[in-house]
Amino acid sequence: MASSSSSSSPLASLLATPFVAPAVFAGAAVAVGALARSRQQSATAAQAAAAAAEKAAAAAKAEEHKKAQAAAADAARGKLRLIYWGGRGLMEPARMMCALSGTPFTDERHSWGNAMPEGAVVEANLGRMPVCVTPSGVSIGQSPAIWHYVAESTGMLGANATEAATIFAFASHFKELTDAFTALVPYGTEPTAAAFAAFFDEKAALDFSGSADMASRSKRGFCWYANRMEGLVGKDGFAVGNKTSLADILIFRYFGDVMRAGPENEKARPAQREPFESLARVAKALEKCPKLRAIIEKVRGNAKLAAYLASRPAFV
Repeated sequence: MASSSSSSSPLASLLATPFVAPAVFAGAAVAVGALARSRQQSATAAQAAAAAAEKAAAAAKAEEHKKAQAAAADAARGKLRLIYWGGRGLMEPARMMCALSGTPFTDERHSWGNAMPEGAVVEANLGRMPVCVTPSGVSIGQSPAIWHYVAESTGMLGANATEAATIFAFASHFKELTDAFTALVPYGTEPTAAAFAAFFDEKAALDFSGSADMASRSKRGFCWYANRMEGLVGKDGFAVGNKTSLADILIFRYFGDVMRAGPENEKARPAQREPFESLARVAKALEKCPKLRAIIEKVRGNAKLAAYLASRPAFV
């Protein structure tokens, strides 16, 4: 009996194994599945928490921007609001006129990452910037219209209608000049040696006086426009009339304005800080334009404008 019992025990164990093992494996599988689900749930919860935190941060940023706009609007009551992106660009002549004349203004600059100003304000420029808001709350869009309003408000639109028209002729001349440059150096691209040569050293358009040579109009570059304008400006240190006007501001802005170097302007490429991306080339091209150079230095020497330039907000 002992022998029979001894021989049947391993058999019984062997026969029992197939029935025990599935239960063991099933239990392990359940445990592994539960662990996987737990990890997945943890990952999902972490993702949800991160998304919620990001949403909350965005909402907080939007609320902060809204409060800043409201504060700016409160501060601007009784003053001009000049609203634009965080660079010089199309709004800088208006800012300079206000600074030079001592006219109080609120300088609202918006970075690419911030929301646009409130819709009602920018409707005057089809929902875009630049926009000027007058002290009475009227919005004005488009840079030429803003320049006109600010020039007239600051006494820089000339002494009469003829002078005003002559001043705005300079605005059109500079628009053509900047268009000629951007045709060679599109915005956001690095100027090439060939582009610089075509803009500053072109020899095909040298008709600096008299009727313009239409055959070479596609070759007109910096020297053509600068020398033509040299023949238009007055001899007493002012572009038009006998006092500083928008025309003088534009001559300084496009020929002499340099963004100060420093960490506050690190987002701007070094060349972006200079007129037509090369102060040295502009200076050389203006060697034969003494009246333009005199205007640049006269505007640069204005103490109020110098103070503004020294404290001009960073490029954002």
